[in-house]
Amino acid sequence: MAGSPFQIVQTLSSQEDLGRFAKVRPEFFEDYSEDLIRQHCQIHGIGSDFQGRLGPEHVSVIGDELREHLLVGGLNSRQRAVVELLIGFLREQGIDEDAARIYGHEGITHLARALRGRFLRFLGSEYGPSVEQREWLWPIPQADVCALEFPSSSFDAIVSCDVLEHVPDLDAALSEAARVLRPGGRLLATFPFHWYHDTTMIFATVEDGQIRHHLPPIYHGNPMDQDGGALVFQIPGWDVIERARAAGFSSASMTFICDQNKGIVASSRLEPMRPKGVFVTAFDR
Repeated sequence: MAGSPFQIVQTLSSQEDLGRFAKVRPEFFEDYSEDLIRQHCQIHGIGSDFQGRLGPEHVSVIGDELREHLLVGGLNSRQRAVVELLIGFLREQGIDEDAARIYGHEGITHLARALRGRFLRFLGSEYGPSVEQREWLWPIPQADVCALEFPSSSFDAIVSCDVLEHVPDLDAALSEAARVLRPGGRLLATFPFHWYHDTTMIFATVEDGQIRHHLPPIYHGNPMDQDGGALVFQIPGWDVIERARAAGFSSASMTFICDQNKGIVASSRLEPMRPKGVFVTAFDR
């Protein structure tokens, strides 16, 4: 679905789909598009279905990777992409926001606070395996997304922002997400996505209870371990779509979103033909 030259929500199911999209809409792969969107936000602010109208005083750019570093109202581009698509999904489904049962793979972040303030029935959790972490978290739920304790068909939607690359068993996490979603529910997730690879890149696995590193370890920020961070186990490629279907989702695709007015954009000038938007899963139960 195309709108203005710098506003698009596109469904993609394969690397070949992405290649065809690049030929038809090359502007979404050019460096000038990210510059235009950044400058537009800094001058005009954004108009968001989730955050409303926020002026340029709410915009900050804290680094070069706009997926992470273009902040508006404290949320970065990938987080805002997810919540915009969440609002759209609920509206398409005719679900009242106060009735929507939404589960989040985070419970103490700025995004979790924003979701908790918007949705009456939002529930967010963190992973805190130690006794000390559980005591510190209370009453925020502690949950292992690979082995959830929620009943089946509990939620209308699941929000997961850059969490799934850190789970040791991605297939189990996808299966649990499918299980706790009600039929027709949707998993909206971001993760570092190898859009140029058909297969998932494995960085580490757990074997006989021990972590085995297959590539030099990478750690991302972790609100539960700010000193050590969260180990990256894998970075999914396009095979994540088939893995989602095998895990119990009735349909699965990636949604590519880039929006000048909402300030949703990504950048990486070190990679040729880098899509200048955010990839979000649309995995439907």
